[in-house]
Amino acid sequence: MPEMKLMFAVLINAIECLQKHAGAKTRRCRKLFGEAEAWIFGGNGHALYSFESVCEALQLDANYLRKGLMCWREQTGARSGPQRRVREPLRYSTRLRSTRITV
Repeated sequence: MPEMKLMFAVLINAIECLQKHAGAKTRRCRKLFGEAEAWIFGGNGHALYSFESVCEALQLDANYLRKGLMCWREQTGARSGPQRRVREPLRYSTRLRSTRITV
C-alpha cells in the first residue's frame, strides 16, 4: 500500500505541475512544467516509475489520461501566464488504521 500511495503522489504532482506552470514566465516554473510534460508525454514506459508503469499500477488508462491532458492543454494553450488548477488537490481522505496483533 505505501508504494501505491507514492505512485499516486508522483502522478498527482506531475499533473498539478503541468496545470499550474503552463505558460509560466520564470525559469524555475518552466523547468517544472517541462519535466512534468516530458514525464507524462515521453515514451519511457519500461522504467519503474514511468508514467505508463504508474498508471498501470493504479489501474488507470495512461492513453486516456494523456488525451484528457492534451485536450486541457489545447483549451488553455492560448493563455499566457500561470494557469489555475482545474480541481482542488487530490489527497487521501481516509487513513489506514494500524492493527496490533497481540500474542
